[in-house]
Amino acid sequence: MERKRDTLFVSVNGGFNLHPEPAFYDLPCEPAPCLLRSRTQADRQRTTIAGNINEALDLWRNDIAFAPVKEGDAIAFINAGGYGSFMSSNHCMRGDFSEIAI
Repeated sequence: MERKRDTLFVSVNGGFNLHPEPAFYDLPCEPAPCLLRSRTQADRQRTTIAGNINEALDLWRNDIAFAPVKEGDAIAFINAGGYGSFMSSNHCMRGDFSEIAI
């Protein structure tokens, strides 16, 4: 996590090279924290979820109410869709990845 001015950024280990629809088509992606500890609605804070590609368009979700997370916590992208792996690329030489479909 990093705060820059009034924005709290949470970085994830995956960028638009894995799933470009939010970056290129402005399709919303719903991140959800996978937490073992309960958090209340009051715990939520305005957060921007950023990918690991150092480019301005690598944002999974911008300025959402999000439960506080810590380094090592998992975040699920609920509606990532079925085209993720088919549209992926090796942009910035990030390499292969695995995909879990439920």
